[in-house]
Amino acid sequence: ESATSIGEGPATTLPPDPAQTTIASTSASDTPSPAPPGRLTAPEALATWAPAADANEPMVPNLLATTPLVDRAKPERVEGDASQRRYSTYTQSWITTDGPTRFIDMQSTVGPGNFPLPGAIPPQWTPVEILPWPTAYAPLMADGYASLDLASASGSVVIWAVGVPLDDLMAIAWSLTPRPDGAAGWEVTDARALSGLELAGDGWLTSYGPERGISWWPAEHGGQAIAQVNAWTSSALEQLSNHGAPMTVTIDDVNGHRALVLDYSFDPGFPLASVLWSTAPGLTIEASIRGTLDDALALARSVTEVDRTTWESATDPPYVDPLGHDGCWRSDVFGC
Repeated sequence: ESATSIGEGPATTLPPDPAQTTIASTSASDTPSPAPPGRLTAPEALATWAPAADANEPMVPNLLATTPLVDRAKPERVEGDASQRRYSTYTQSWITTDGPTRFIDMQSTVGPGNFPLPGAIPPQWTPVEILPWPTAYAPLMADGYASLDLASASGSVVIWAVGVPLDDLMAIAWSLTPRPDGAAGWEVTDARALSGLELAGDGWLTSYGPERGISWWPAEHGGQAIAQVNAWTSSALEQLSNHGAPMTVTIDDVNGHRALVLDYSFDPGFPLASVLWSTAPGLTIEASIRGTLDDALALARSVTEVDRTTWESATDPPYVDPLGHDGCWRSDVFGC
């Protein structure tokens, strides 16, 4: 069974194993052999990963869109601080596209300082053995969630999932193998744990905030945004993990680009939906709205790229609150 990554080329997953619905925790007899002489172990390979260069990043476009659900004539524009980009975390994610939502997000961070010191490990974290990682813990998670944290002097790997058992994450962790060309990212050699999942992102995480976007706000400027369109310089769809698990995930088309359509309407009285797609390698666009899935798709399909002058003319500058409110006086469509 082949699976296609969202805007990033083909990937392959193995078909489900009918005899196995979950992957049992790896026992001593299953322990992989040490890396052959001359081949780096997973922690050693992590230390060698080189972040993507600025010169290879896409230009962040100036985006406009329309939605009939908002009375305001102009959206408010937003621009992030490119100087705050970081290039030390590589993210890989997989997600279902039918049935109950299952999602795995794996973030590998180069260098020390991204994992609690031994004395600071919370008591709710259970030590586990994942060789060749010197430190591994399974944090206590709510029902339906699982997490596994690996650490070494060279860096750390955090794997968290929705709808996927911890045993599957352990199988993935045991099978993490450096890519043969020395490139960043892992090959998951025990692909049974990824059965039924599609690759949703594979690349350096360069930003935690939108680098350019537009938002529609209520007339009084405060409160929760009604709709927003953001562009991010990242080849991975990390927004999936930032927003938490959606109720449903489906695949649709946005102007010729394959897109993830996400339903966050946990309360029927407060519909909330989002669409994620990529128009170029290293660029993710997200259209979100306090509305239905059809509203979100209509907003996404209305997105157009314009020049800087047109963008500034069609948008209002970022609002400056004269009263100096803080906290959650303003929030995006997903709330505080």
